[in-house]
Amino acid sequence: MVDELLRKFAQENFGHGYYTAVHGEIEKVQPLVLAIKKYPPIWKRPFKTSQIIVLAGLEKYLKSKEEALGFRDYLKSKIKEETFQSKQKIVKGSRTKELDATFVGHLEGTIRLNDDQGVLELGNLSQKYIDDPDLREILAKTALDAKIMHSFTDGDKLLLITEVIYSGKFEMKREKQWKVSINKAMMK
Repeated sequence: MVDELLRKFAQENFGHGYYTAVHGEIEKVQPLVLAIKKYPPIWKRPFKTSQIIVLAGLEKYLKSKEEALGFRDYLKSKIKEETFQSKQKIVKGSRTKELDATFVGHLEGTIRLNDDQGVLELGNLSQKYIDDPDLREILAKTALDAKIMHSFTDGDKLLLITEVIYSGKFEMKREKQWKVSINKAMMK
């Protein structure tokens, strides 16, 4: 549920194309890190969604170690950081569903489901990113090792992370609540 709220916040404030990362992967998620969008087999697609797997920094896929060391230093000089001072609240809202049901002509009723999604409060936001001209310059100077890159399977998408937005903390202020009410009537 928190993933949904964070994704909604990112789409409303920064646009599409953002993915959420859990706290265990935050150290790995940096600008110019490669990731794979792995699609499930065709027979599992109605039930499973695609999965993002964070691999490693672009420097791990360069041809020589000397290039990788120089690349890291060069990359650090190109990464820009910004901090947003405002605290953000994400209100998911609530939704109500009503179902009318009749069972074998003897019992009929209405089922109402109320679902309050809660409020997610974010801490201070910070952003690390690389400008487009800098990114084009970096990619033009970078020669990746074809042997390592060939190991990725066909059908999967190779992604390059160019921008990361961090939140100092996030907290659910109001828990998700469910309410079910059933009205029934007997028929003769």
